Amino acid sequence: MKWYYIAPLFVVAATSLVGFALQTRRSTYLEYKIDHLESKVNSMEKIIEELEVMKENRNLEKVSEETANPFTKDADGWWVADPAMFRFPAGIVIGERHPYCQYGDAVLSVNFPWVFDDDYDDYHFLNCPSGDGSVTFGARNVASGKFSSALGGEGNTASGIYSSVSGGAANTSSGWHSSVSGGRENTSSKYYSSVSGGKENTSSGYYSSVSGGINNIASGDHSSVSAGLKNTASGQSSSVSGGSDNFANVYWASISGGKGGKASGRYASITGGTFNTATGFASSISGGHKNRATANALRSSILGGRFAATSKSYQIAFK
Repeated sequence: MKWYYIAPLFVVAATSLVGFALQTRRSTYLEYKIDHLESKVNSMEKIIEELEVMKENRNLEKVSEETANPFTKDADGWWVADPAMFRFPAGIVIGERHPYCQYGDAVLSVNFPWVFDDDYDDYHFLNCPSGDGSVTFGARNVASGKFSSALGGEGNTASGIYSSVSGGAANTSSGWHSSVSGGRENTSSKYYSSVSGGKENTSSGYYSSVSGGINNIASGDHSSVSAGLKNTASGQSSSVSGGSDNFANVYWASISGGKGGKASGRYASITGGTFNTATGFASSISGGHKNRATANALRSSILGGRFAATSKSYQIAFK
């Protein structure tokens, strides 16, 4: 074959080899650039992470500097807090810590170790707020219900949720939202029941109340005893205002005062006197001694006197 036939083939082959070499060189250069850029990106990410850590540490140092010493001592030697809000998630105990109290969360208690007798240890007179969100002041008080409070006095217990004892001694508030304001050995044991004062009074009906006196009981729902001695309001919405040994034991019965009265008819009432009994529906006795408005005498009334009785409806008697 003549050379002028072969020469173009050599030219084509040489051109292809040169192109392939240039393409390979360019591909290698691009791979190098990609690797270089990836290295730079990794370096930048590392730098960013280090900057974030430095920023977080700087913020922590700033917070630490701001909160390192929130108190300053004044000229009289008192430590004064900065004018800022303080947050105590676990609670605050001022004074002595009760060694046997299981403290609740977010509680407040003030304790002073009163010691009156060598037979008692110091902790005997310390308070114990064991309910979450509870508060105790005074001496030997316990607030074991959630959000309960025993705010004064001695030996009081607030065990119902949202219950409270404001003062006095040996009082117990065990119903939800129940309260004892003062007095001694009083008990409120049902929802929203209350005892305002006195001694050995019991409010055990829903929404019942005893305002004062001694040994009074309001056991009917919505019942009340205002004062007196050994009075009982056991009927729903019944009431005894005062006196002694009186019983209002049915719906809406009432006794205003006197001694030994018994209102056992619905809507029956006794205003006063001694040992009067109103058993008729809506019957009434204004006063006197041992008068009786019987069960058959509906809406009857006795104005007073002694040993009077009504036996018919709408009858009025006086003796």
